[in-house]
Amino acid sequence: MGVQRRIGAIYTALEAVPPFLIPVLYEDTQISQISRIMPTCAPIFELRNARDSDYGFAERLYLMTMQPLLRRLGALNKQDLIANFRRLYQRDDVKIIVVGGVDAGWLQVGESEREISLYQIHIEPDYRRRGIGTCLLQDLLMRSRQTRKPVSLYVVRNNPASVLYERLGFKVVGEDETKLFMRWE
Repeated sequence: MGVQRRIGAIYTALEAVPPFLIPVLYEDTQISQISRIMPTCAPIFELRNARDSDYGFAERLYLMTMQPLLRRLGALNKQDLIANFRRLYQRDDVKIIVVGGVDAGWLQVGESEREISLYQIHIEPDYRRRGIGTCLLQDLLMRSRQTRKPVSLYVVRNNPASVLYERLGFKVVGEDETKLFMRWE
């Protein structure tokens, strides 16, 4: 009863705000308890707008994530990878994932009249497998339902995140030598 009352009060206060914009701190409550009561879950993390000073963090994490994936595919060209990051990174679309005051990752999402695009999500190795990516994606899918817009993304073929995307209902709609193009409707 105490958990439901506490969560119910949190949910009531947040009803008017899209869940993608509001991370919720749940103290000691288990995610499985929350997912039955609330439309979204969130482990203890916050999202903040990216600042100019976050560029180096984002680039380092992007390169650290992408280099091994592309190397295993035999498609690594570090200069092209850096150029790709510089071309795609749009600070105004980036949120920094903060866990306990520490920058733990970042995501970049864009929205047009027709769709929501998950351009990038990168999480530091020490913070992976904690449910952060799942929660962010579930909130993005909730936004998709609210706006009736599909969500699109692409993922490097051998990226373990593709399993998560498929588990959440994303379907492969195209591919090239190194990437799978996925969509959720």
